[in-house]
Amino acid sequence: SQHKNLSTEKTKIMKSSTNKKLPLKEQLLLFMHKLRLGSRDQDLADKFNVSQATVSRLTITWANFLYFVLGSQRIWPTNQQIEIDMPKNFLPLHERSFWIAQS
Repeated sequence: SQHKNLSTEKTKIMKSSTNKKLPLKEQLLLFMHKLRLGSRDQDLADKFNVSQATVSRLTITWANFLYFVLGSQRIWPTNQQIEIDMPKNFLPLHERSFWIAQS
């Protein structure tokens, strides 16, 4: 089910009308440029030689796609894994820190 949705999102990006003007790598570069530098849509439109509306659509499309793909990834270890990996001398000295990490 999740794999099917991922394929659908990827297909949307690849079939997008903007793909004719801007290859996928450049679309991702544009999106990352916007995220990292906070560039305005018109500035990006000028740099990538596309319309401001295209920049807006690409931003929304890539944000949704990456949210879907990366949002399903577990980024925090489980409490059990924390306990296993924790140095033995940490808990007696920093018990409150461990309790906060469990919350």
